[in-house]
Amino acid sequence: MSPQQWLTRFRLRPKVPRLQVVLFTRQLASMLGSGVTLLTALSVLGEQSDSPEFHKVVRKMSDMINSGIRFSVALSEHPQAFSRIYCVMVQIGEQTGQLEDMLERLADWLERDENLRMRITKALTYPAFVCGLAVLLTLGLFYTVVPSFLNIFEEMGVDLPLPTKIVKFVADSLTSPSAWLVGSAALCGGYYFFAMHLSRPGAWVEPYRLLLKVPVLGSMMQFGALARLTGTLGVLLESGMDLPRAVRMAVLASAQPIWESDLDALTESIKQGNPLSEHFSLRDDIYPTALTQMILAGEESAQLAELTTRAGAYYEVELSFHIDTLSSLMEPVLMAGVSLVVGSIVIALFLPLYGFLSNLGMG
Repeated sequence: MSPQQWLTRFRLRPKVPRLQVVLFTRQLASMLGSGVTLLTALSVLGEQSDSPEFHKVVRKMSDMINSGIRFSVALSEHPQAFSRIYCVMVQIGEQTGQLEDMLERLADWLERDENLRMRITKALTYPAFVCGLAVLLTLGLFYTVVPSFLNIFEEMGVDLPLPTKIVKFVADSLTSPSAWLVGSAALCGGYYFFAMHLSRPGAWVEPYRLLLKVPVLGSMMQFGALARLTGTLGVLLESGMDLPRAVRMAVLASAQPIWESDLDALTESIKQGNPLSEHFSLRDDIYPTALTQMILAGEESAQLAELTTRAGAYYEVELSFHIDTLSSLMEPVLMAGVSLVVGSIVIALFLPLYGFLSNLGMG
Protein backbone atom coordinates (compact mmCIF):
# COMPACT_ATOMS: atom_id res chain seq x y z
CA MET A 1 0.00 0.00 0.00
CA SER A 2 1.47 3.31 -1.08
CA PRO A 3 1.94 6.29 1.28
CA GLN A 4 -0.80 8.14 -0.66
CA GLN A 5 -3.24 5.30 0.00
CA TRP A 6 -2.40 5.33 3.71
CA LEU A 7 -2.96 9.08 3.85
CA THR A 8 -6.29 8.64 2.10
CA ARG A 9 -7.29 5.91 4.54
CA PHE A 10 -6.56 7.98 7.64
CA ARG A 11 -7.79 11.30 6.27
CA LEU A 12 -10.70 12.59 8.33
CA ARG A 13 -13.77 12.96 6.12
CA PRO A 14 -16.99 14.05 7.80
CA LYS A 15 -19.69 11.43 7.43
CA VAL A 16 -23.30 12.37 6.98
CA PRO A 17 -25.59 10.64 9.51
CA ARG A 18 -27.51 7.84 7.80
CA LEU A 19 -30.77 8.86 9.44
CA GLN A 20 -30.41 12.29 7.85
CA VAL A 21 -30.29 10.68 4.40
CA VAL A 22 -33.35 8.53 5.17
CA LEU A 23 -35.34 11.53 6.40
CA PHE A 24 -34.17 13.67 3.47
CA THR A 25 -35.27 11.05 0.95
CA ARG A 26 -38.72 10.59 2.48
CA GLN A 27 -39.37 14.33 2.77
CA LEU A 28 -38.06 15.04 -0.73
CA ALA A 29 -40.40 12.44 -2.22
CA SER A 30 -43.36 13.96 -0.36
CA MET A 31 -42.52 17.51 -1.44
CA LEU A 32 -42.07 16.54 -5.09
CA GLY A 33 -45.39 14.69 -4.94
CA SER A 34 -47.01 17.91 -3.66
CA GLY A 35 -45.82 19.82 -6.71
CA VAL A 36 -42.83 21.57 -5.13
CA THR A 37 -39.91 22.05 -7.52
CA LEU A 38 -36.67 20.18 -6.89
CA LEU A 39 -34.62 23.32 -6.19
CA THR A 40 -37.19 24.66 -3.74
CA ALA A 41 -37.42 21.31 -1.97
CA LEU A 42 -33.63 21.08 -1.64
CA SER A 43 -33.45 24.63 -0.28
CA VAL A 44 -36.09 23.90 2.38
CA LEU A 45 -34.65 20.52 3.39
CA GLY A 46 -31.13 21.90 3.58
CA GLU A 47 -32.23 24.58 6.01
CA GLN A 48 -34.12 22.05 8.14
CA SER A 49 -31.16 19.68 8.50
CA ASP A 50 -29.65 19.30 11.97
CA SER A 51 -26.32 18.17 10.48
CA PRO A 52 -23.95 20.97 9.40
CA GLU A 53 -22.20 18.56 7.03
CA PHE A 54 -25.44 17.49 5.37
CA HIS A 55 -26.50 21.15 5.10
CA LYS A 56 -23.32 21.81 3.11
CA VAL A 57 -23.97 18.79 0.90
CA VAL A 58 -27.53 19.90 0.06
CA ARG A 59 -26.40 23.46 -0.61
CA LYS A 60 -23.68 22.27 -3.01
CA MET A 61 -26.18 20.04 -4.81
CA SER A 62 -28.58 22.99 -5.17
CA ASP A 63 -25.82 25.08 -6.74
CA MET A 64 -24.93 22.26 -9.16
CA ILE A 65 -28.55 21.70 -10.21
CA ASN A 66 -29.05 25.45 -10.62
CA SER A 67 -26.10 25.46 -13.04
CA GLY A 68 -27.73 22.79 -15.20
CA ILE A 69 -26.32 19.57 -13.75
CA ARG A 70 -28.70 16.63 -13.31
CA PHE A 71 -29.80 15.62 -9.81
CA SER A 72 -28.26 12.13 -10.06
CA VAL A 73 -24.90 13.59 -11.08
CA ALA A 74 -25.00 16.05 -8.18
CA LEU A 75 -25.72 13.16 -5.81
CA SER A 76 -22.77 11.15 -7.13
CA GLU A 77 -20.42 13.99 -6.17
CA HIS A 78 -21.15 13.27 -2.49
CA PRO A 79 -20.38 9.57 -1.85
CA GLN A 80 -20.07 10.22 1.89
CA ALA A 81 -23.84 10.74 1.91
CA PHE A 82 -25.31 8.92 -1.08
CA SER A 83 -24.35 5.39 -2.09
CA ARG A 84 -23.90 4.21 -5.65
CA ILE A 85 -27.22 2.37 -5.50
CA TYR A 86 -28.93 5.59 -4.42
CA CYS A 87 -27.47 7.54 -7.33
CA VAL A 88 -28.32 4.86 -9.91
CA MET A 89 -31.93 4.58 -8.75
CA VAL A 90 -32.35 8.36 -8.92
CA GLN A 91 -30.85 8.28 -12.41
CA ILE A 92 -33.39 5.65 -13.47
CA GLY A 93 -36.16 7.78 -11.95
CA GLU A 94 -34.99 10.78 -14.00
CA GLN A 95 -34.86 8.78 -17.22
CA THR A 96 -38.32 7.26 -16.74
CA GLY A 97 -39.98 10.39 -15.39
CA GLN A 98 -40.79 8.62 -12.10
CA LEU A 99 -38.40 10.39 -9.72
CA GLU A 100 -41.03 10.75 -7.00
CA ASP A 101 -41.91 7.03 -7.03
CA MET A 102 -38.24 6.10 -7.11
CA LEU A 103 -37.52 8.27 -4.08
CA GLU A 104 -40.40 6.60 -2.21
CA ARG A 105 -38.90 3.17 -2.96
CA LEU A 106 -35.49 4.43 -1.93
CA ALA A 107 -36.88 5.74 1.35
CA ASP A 108 -38.55 2.40 2.10
CA TRP A 109 -35.35 0.50 1.32
CA LEU A 110 -33.16 2.88 3.33
CA GLU A 111 -35.47 2.63 6.35
CA ARG A 112 -35.37 -1.18 6.30
CA ASP A 113 -31.61 -1.18 5.83
CA GLU A 114 -31.09 1.32 8.64
CA ASN A 115 -33.37 -0.69 10.91
CA LEU A 116 -31.25 -3.79 10.26
CA ARG A 117 -28.06 -1.90 11.00
CA MET A 118 -29.43 -0.43 14.21
CA ARG A 119 -30.68 -3.81 15.47
CA ILE A 120 -27.29 -5.39 14.86
CA THR A 121 -25.53 -2.44 16.51
CA LYS A 122 -27.86 -2.67 19.49
CA ALA A 123 -27.19 -6.40 19.84
CA LEU A 124 -23.43 -5.80 19.87
CA THR A 125 -23.49 -2.75 22.16
CA TYR A 126 -24.17 -4.69 25.36
CA PRO A 127 -21.35 -7.24 24.82
CA ALA A 128 -18.96 -4.42 23.96
CA PHE A 129 -19.97 -2.51 27.10
CA VAL A 130 -19.53 -5.57 29.34
CA CYS A 131 -16.15 -6.41 27.79
CA GLY A 132 -14.98 -2.82 28.24
CA LEU A 133 -16.17 -2.80 31.84
CA ALA A 134 -14.40 -6.11 32.48
CA VAL A 135 -11.14 -4.71 31.09
CA LEU A 136 -11.40 -1.59 33.25
CA LEU A 137 -12.22 -3.66 36.33
CA THR A 138 -9.29 -5.97 35.70
CA LEU A 139 -6.90 -3.07 35.16
CA GLY A 140 -8.19 -1.49 38.36
CA LEU A 141 -7.38 -4.68 40.28
CA PHE A 142 -3.90 -4.86 38.82
CA TYR A 143 -3.15 -1.21 39.61
CA THR A 144 -4.63 -1.08 43.14
CA VAL A 145 -5.38 -4.37 44.89
CA VAL A 146 -2.76 -6.65 43.36
CA PRO A 147 0.32 -4.48 44.17
CA SER A 148 -0.79 -4.20 47.82
CA PHE A 149 -1.03 -7.96 48.17
CA LEU A 150 2.29 -8.52 46.40
CA ASN A 151 4.02 -6.06 48.78
CA ILE A 152 2.60 -7.94 51.76
CA PHE A 153 3.83 -11.26 50.37
CA GLU A 154 7.30 -9.79 49.79
CA GLU A 155 7.51 -8.49 53.37
CA MET A 156 6.36 -11.85 54.71
CA GLY A 157 8.81 -13.77 52.53
CA VAL A 158 6.08 -16.08 51.27
CA ASP A 159 6.82 -18.46 48.40
CA LEU A 160 4.47 -17.65 45.55
CA PRO A 161 2.63 -20.48 43.77
CA LEU A 162 2.45 -20.50 39.96
CA PRO A 163 -0.95 -18.72 39.62
CA THR A 164 0.28 -15.89 41.84
CA LYS A 165 3.54 -15.65 39.89
CA ILE A 166 1.51 -15.23 36.71
CA VAL A 167 -0.55 -12.46 38.31
CA LYS A 168 2.67 -10.79 39.53
CA PHE A 169 4.15 -10.95 36.02
CA VAL A 170 1.05 -9.34 34.53
CA ALA A 171 1.00 -6.64 37.20
CA ASP A 172 4.68 -5.85 36.68
CA SER A 173 4.14 -5.67 32.91
CA LEU A 174 1.18 -3.33 33.21
CA THR A 175 3.13 -0.92 35.40
CA SER A 176 6.25 -1.03 33.21
CA PRO A 177 6.63 1.75 30.58
CA SER A 178 8.86 -0.47 28.46
CA ALA A 179 6.19 -3.18 28.39
CA TRP A 180 3.60 -0.65 27.23
CA LEU A 181 6.03 0.56 24.54
CA VAL A 182 6.65 -2.97 23.28
CA GLY A 183 2.93 -3.75 23.38
CA SER A 184 2.06 -0.59 21.45
CA ALA A 185 4.68 -1.37 18.83
CA ALA A 186 3.34 -4.92 18.52
CA LEU A 187 -0.22 -3.66 18.10
CA CYS A 188 0.83 -1.16 15.42
CA GLY A 189 2.84 -3.81 13.61
CA GLY A 190 -0.02 -6.29 13.84
CA TYR A 191 -2.51 -3.73 12.54
CA TYR A 192 -0.22 -2.87 9.62
CA PHE A 193 0.27 -6.55 8.77
CA PHE A 194 -3.43 -7.41 8.85
CA ALA A 195 -4.39 -4.20 7.04
CA MET A 196 -1.98 -5.05 4.24
CA HIS A 197 -3.19 -8.65 4.12
CA LEU A 198 -6.92 -7.99 4.37
CA SER A 199 -6.83 -5.16 1.81
CA ARG A 200 -6.07 -7.68 -0.93
CA PRO A 201 -9.02 -8.89 -3.06
CA GLY A 202 -10.59 -12.01 -1.60
CA ALA A 203 -8.61 -11.83 1.65
CA TRP A 204 -11.80 -11.82 3.76
CA VAL A 205 -13.21 -15.01 2.22
CA GLU A 206 -11.59 -17.56 4.55
CA PRO A 207 -12.01 -15.52 7.77
CA TYR A 208 -15.67 -15.05 6.83
CA ARG A 209 -16.09 -18.80 6.30
CA LEU A 210 -14.78 -19.39 9.81
CA LEU A 211 -17.13 -16.80 11.29
CA LEU A 212 -20.10 -18.43 9.57
CA LYS A 213 -19.36 -21.63 11.50
CA VAL A 214 -19.72 -19.88 14.87
CA PRO A 215 -23.06 -20.88 16.45
CA VAL A 216 -25.76 -18.17 16.39
CA LEU A 217 -23.30 -15.48 15.23
CA GLY A 218 -22.74 -17.25 11.91
CA SER A 219 -26.50 -17.58 11.33
CA MET A 220 -27.00 -13.93 12.19
CA MET A 221 -24.33 -12.89 9.69
CA GLN A 222 -25.79 -15.13 6.98
CA PHE A 223 -29.37 -13.91 7.43
CA GLY A 224 -28.16 -10.31 7.53
CA ALA A 225 -26.38 -10.75 4.20
CA LEU A 226 -29.41 -12.54 2.71
CA ALA A 227 -31.75 -9.77 3.88
CA ARG A 228 -29.62 -7.09 2.24
CA LEU A 229 -29.07 -9.15 -0.95
CA THR A 230 -32.73 -9.96 -1.58
CA GLY A 231 -34.09 -6.64 -0.33
CA THR A 232 -31.71 -4.63 -2.51
CA LEU A 233 -32.24 -6.88 -5.53
CA GLY A 234 -36.00 -6.51 -5.23
CA VAL A 235 -35.83 -2.71 -5.07
CA LEU A 236 -33.45 -2.49 -8.03
CA LEU A 237 -35.51 -4.83 -10.21
CA GLU A 238 -38.71 -2.96 -9.36
CA SER A 239 -36.99 0.25 -10.42
CA GLY A 240 -36.41 -1.22 -13.90
CA MET A 241 -32.72 -1.99 -13.69
CA ASP A 242 -31.41 -4.85 -15.84
CA LEU A 243 -30.72 -8.12 -14.02
CA PRO A 244 -26.89 -8.33 -14.38
CA ARG A 245 -26.40 -4.82 -13.05
CA ALA A 246 -28.98 -5.28 -10.28
CA VAL A 247 -27.39 -8.54 -9.13
CA ARG A 248 -23.92 -6.99 -9.05
CA MET A 249 -25.09 -4.05 -6.97
CA ALA A 250 -27.13 -6.29 -4.64
CA VAL A 251 -24.17 -8.59 -3.98
CA LEU A 252 -21.93 -5.62 -3.23
CA ALA A 253 -24.61 -4.19 -0.92
CA SER A 254 -24.74 -7.49 0.99
CA ALA A 255 -21.06 -7.04 2.01
CA GLN A 256 -20.64 -10.84 1.87
CA PRO A 257 -17.02 -11.58 0.83
CA ILE A 258 -17.75 -15.12 -0.38
CA TRP A 259 -20.46 -13.94 -2.75
CA GLU A 260 -18.29 -11.03 -3.87
CA SER A 261 -15.53 -13.47 -4.86
CA ASP A 262 -18.06 -15.22 -7.14
CA LEU A 263 -19.47 -11.97 -8.54
CA ASP A 264 -17.65 -11.95 -11.91
CA ALA A 265 -18.64 -15.54 -12.68
CA LEU A 266 -22.22 -14.83 -11.59
CA THR A 267 -22.73 -11.76 -13.78
CA GLU A 268 -21.00 -13.45 -16.75
CA SER A 269 -23.37 -16.40 -16.44
CA ILE A 270 -26.39 -14.07 -16.48
CA LYS A 271 -25.07 -12.15 -19.50
CA GLN A 272 -24.75 -15.45 -21.37
CA GLY A 273 -28.49 -15.97 -20.90
CA ASN A 274 -28.41 -18.47 -18.06
CA PRO A 275 -31.04 -18.13 -15.31
CA LEU A 276 -29.87 -16.72 -12.00
CA SER A 277 -31.15 -19.81 -10.20
CA GLU A 278 -29.00 -22.05 -12.39
CA HIS A 279 -25.77 -20.43 -11.24
CA PHE A 280 -26.95 -20.49 -7.63
CA SER A 281 -27.71 -24.22 -7.89
CA LEU A 282 -24.26 -24.91 -9.34
CA ARG A 283 -22.67 -23.07 -6.41
CA ASP A 284 -24.81 -24.54 -3.64
CA ASP A 285 -21.73 -24.49 -1.41
CA ILE A 286 -22.05 -20.70 -1.04
CA TYR A 287 -25.70 -19.94 -1.92
CA PRO A 288 -28.40 -21.38 0.39
CA THR A 289 -30.84 -23.83 -1.21
CA ALA A 290 -33.82 -21.82 0.05
CA LEU A 291 -32.52 -18.74 -1.78
CA THR A 292 -32.08 -20.75 -4.99
CA GLN A 293 -35.62 -22.15 -4.80
CA MET A 294 -37.05 -18.69 -4.19
CA ILE A 295 -35.19 -17.28 -7.20
CA LEU A 296 -36.35 -20.20 -9.34
CA ALA A 297 -39.97 -19.64 -8.33
CA GLY A 298 -39.66 -15.94 -9.21
CA GLU A 299 -38.18 -16.73 -12.62
CA GLU A 300 -40.84 -19.29 -13.47
CA SER A 301 -43.68 -16.97 -12.46
CA ALA A 302 -42.07 -13.84 -13.97
CA GLN A 303 -42.32 -12.20 -10.52
CA LEU A 304 -38.68 -12.15 -9.53
CA ALA A 305 -38.77 -8.58 -8.22
CA GLU A 306 -41.82 -9.21 -6.04
CA LEU A 307 -40.56 -12.51 -4.65
CA THR A 308 -37.10 -11.15 -3.83
CA THR A 309 -38.73 -8.25 -1.96
CA ARG A 310 -40.84 -10.72 0.03
CA ALA A 311 -37.76 -12.83 0.68
CA GLY A 312 -35.99 -9.75 2.01
CA ALA A 313 -38.82 -9.20 4.50
CA TYR A 314 -38.68 -12.87 5.54
CA TYR A 315 -34.93 -12.79 6.10
CA GLU A 316 -35.28 -9.61 8.14
CA VAL A 317 -37.66 -11.46 10.49
CA GLU A 318 -35.20 -14.36 10.73
CA LEU A 319 -32.37 -11.94 11.43
CA SER A 320 -34.38 -10.30 14.22
CA PHE A 321 -34.94 -13.73 15.79
CA HIS A 322 -31.22 -14.57 15.68
CA ILE A 323 -30.31 -11.16 17.07
CA ASP A 324 -32.63 -11.72 20.03
CA THR A 325 -31.19 -15.21 20.51
CA LEU A 326 -27.63 -13.90 20.44
CA SER A 327 -28.47 -11.17 22.93
CA SER A 328 -30.05 -13.62 25.35
CA LEU A 329 -27.06 -15.97 25.10
CA MET A 330 -24.38 -13.33 25.40
CA GLU A 331 -25.48 -12.02 28.81
CA PRO A 332 -24.82 -15.21 30.84
CA VAL A 333 -21.70 -16.03 28.81
CA LEU A 334 -20.18 -12.60 29.38
CA MET A 335 -21.07 -12.57 33.08
CA ALA A 336 -19.50 -16.00 33.47
CA GLY A 337 -16.39 -14.81 31.68
CA VAL A 338 -16.04 -11.71 33.85
CA SER A 339 -16.60 -13.77 36.99
CA LEU A 340 -13.99 -16.27 35.87
CA VAL A 341 -11.34 -13.60 35.27
CA VAL A 342 -11.96 -11.71 38.51
CA GLY A 343 -12.34 -14.92 40.51
CA SER A 344 -9.07 -16.30 39.14
CA ILE A 345 -7.21 -13.15 40.20
CA VAL A 346 -8.73 -13.24 43.69
CA ILE A 347 -7.92 -16.93 44.14
CA ALA A 348 -4.35 -16.36 42.93
CA LEU A 349 -3.92 -13.63 45.55
CA PHE A 350 -5.25 -15.71 48.43
CA LEU A 351 -3.33 -18.89 47.61
CA PRO A 352 -0.06 -17.64 49.24
CA LEU A 353 -1.97 -16.63 52.40
CA TYR A 354 -3.58 -20.03 52.57
CA GLY A 355 -0.18 -21.72 52.23
CA PHE A 356 1.38 -19.42 54.82
CA LEU A 357 -1.40 -20.09 57.36
CA SER A 358 -1.13 -23.83 56.73
CA ASN A 359 2.59 -23.72 57.47
CA LEU A 360 1.95 -21.82 60.69
CA GLY A 361 -0.57 -24.43 61.78
CA MET A 362 1.84 -27.23 61.10
CA GLY A 363 4.55 -25.38 62.95
